[in-house]
Amino acid sequence: MLRYWTYFVLLLTSWVSASTYVTDNKIALFYTILFFTGYHIIAIVPMKIKQFLFVVMLSLVTLMFHSSTINPFVWLIYLLLTVQFREIFKQPIILYALILIHYSLYLNLNHSEVSLTSWVYQCLLVGVSLILIEQFRKDRERLNQTETTLSAMKQDYNLLKRTVQQQESTIRQEERNQIARELHDAVGHRLTALLMQLEVARIQSQDDENKERLEGFKKLAQLSLQDTRKAVSTLQSDEQSGLQAVIYLIRKLESESHLRLSITLNAGVLNQHLTNTQSVVLYRALQEALTNMMKHSHTRQAKIIFEIVAQRELRFKICHKINNAITIKEGFGLKNMRERIETINGKLEYEVNNDLFELTGQFPVEVIHYD
Repeated sequence: MLRYWTYFVLLLTSWVSASTYVTDNKIALFYTILFFTGYHIIAIVPMKIKQFLFVVMLSLVTLMFHSSTINPFVWLIYLLLTVQFREIFKQPIILYALILIHYSLYLNLNHSEVSLTSWVYQCLLVGVSLILIEQFRKDRERLNQTETTLSAMKQDYNLLKRTVQQQESTIRQEERNQIARELHDAVGHRLTALLMQLEVARIQSQDDENKERLEGFKKLAQLSLQDTRKAVSTLQSDEQSGLQAVIYLIRKLESESHLRLSITLNAGVLNQHLTNTQSVVLYRALQEALTNMMKHSHTRQAKIIFEIVAQRELRFKICHKINNAITIKEGFGLKNMRERIETINGKLEYEVNNDLFELTGQFPVEVIHYD
């Protein structure tokens, strides 16, 4: 759309400049109205009508600016029309032929006294212009092909990156399983054997003091065996839950979308428990906020802060810069985010401070205290 209005301003400027050369301007206003009406209509009508309107617009230029004086702005108008609407003809030769026909008509209407030098100049002007237009078209095609190739390469890169991450995750899990097996088979079995020997020694001992000491050793060995089993279970598990899982997904989104995120975890944040529903709601809220940031503020940098409030609620805050011209309205994204937070008894607020947008969400959680 910006490109369309840029050409409109250029055409309007060229038209006004060309009008200064017109001596008989009794119907100039009528031709001008018809031309710019066609210019705006041509953008929304079917292709066949586009082609017809284009010929009409060329004819209006020819009729509007016929004069006994060479008008240098007329060819500029033809040139702008050719560059802007070259896509409405599948064969460029048709477009160029139309331009040459109308320009020839423009030259021959009242230019009976045009000198040979002027004719040579006009022919050179037309030839050079058409060559430049054709070169511009080819460059544009190459640029489109490059953009298409780049987009495909980005998709392949993201796919390859996800594949590598999955392979790394698989390799890490295999290594964890190997360590878990070694702990279970070696340390676990030895601790079990140690427990049995301590129990036999305690039973056979005749000294009460030694029995008490052996009982303490036995309890210590039991605790060590329990810790070993917990470590084996943790190593064999590949599941992430709670806030760790949310942060992992956000980091994955950061990598795939080429974001630059600063994540801050205040004291006590990790010592809490999130249900599956809370984890999903939190991630979806953060995902929606980051998507809105990329879509509306044209920035890829943001700060995400997690903190515990009153030892019973989790608060998250997202801060990023916005354009001064942006007006924040609660559309579908923010409304959906608010409704999600409310389903887990939370609340959502946002505010704009100069060029900084801050979105804050808060909901109750179960905080785990460690002695």
